[in-house]
Amino acid sequence: MRVEEVMSTPVRAIAPDDTLHDATREMWRHGCGALAVIDGRDRVVGMLTDRDVCLAAFIQEDRLDALRVESAMTPVVYCCRVGESLRHAEEAMRDHHVRRLPVLDAADRLVGMLSIDDLAVAAALRQWGGDDALASVEIAGTFASVAAPRAMDLQSRALAEE
Repeated sequence: MRVEEVMSTPVRAIAPDDTLHDATREMWRHGCGALAVIDGRDRVVGMLTDRDVCLAAFIQEDRLDALRVESAMTPVVYCCRVGESLRHAEEAMRDHHVRRLPVLDAADRLVGMLSIDDLAVAAALRQWGGDDALASVEIAGTFASVAAPRAMDLQSRALAEE
């Protein structure tokens, strides 16, 4: 199965010079927790999550309409290609501990978003291909890998507070 068969479209995006208020409104309107940050040529230059917005507002101690997306976005972005196998994209999520991969076309333009939720739905619908039992194990491994850094961070904080 290929990424293009499972990815979410249309993909929601924002520009680096837009405000965090604009980004938050876009997330709220479309019920999503992340936006791709794109330049004027539809090239991905970052990712912005609802968590990034909250942390930026707290750390920078300013209103969302005064803060720019580029001040809160993650500039290192792992992407996948439309024609890639779903297994390859899933491995990238696991290896890089990310929940979402922007999907690019042959010209490096943003055309979709592949989330860990999309992988779970594909596995549940038995669209993964091959051994369904193996697919379930791999998806569970990806969930654990993506959650591991956050879980370890929470555990470290809890121990430090004791």
